[in-house]
Amino acid sequence: MKALDAVKTVATFMVSIGAGAIVGNAVKFTTPQAIGAISKLFVTVGSVALSYMVGDKTAEYTEKKIDDIAGMIDMNVEILPKIEEEQEETSKEGEA
Repeated sequence: MKALDAVKTVATFMVSIGAGAIVGNAVKFTTPQAIGAISKLFVTVGSVALSYMVGDKTAEYTEKKIDDIAGMIDMNVEILPKIEEEQEETSKEGEA
């Protein structure tokens, strides 16, 4: 599971940073230039908070999806040999 943990760490870090950057850029490009100093401060603080929130949620979502995929892979690894055995038994029964 160490490899899976490493993949989750790297993937969630990348997704979190990327989503935060997208939100930050969206706020920057939609904020008017001619606003007062107090408004700029509020927008900046709000932008940082929003970026962190979106980054956290996208990282959480990504980690869950990686766990889902890993679970499906584990299930297939366990099920496929059993299916192959059943198919072999069925074909042997058909030959007899």
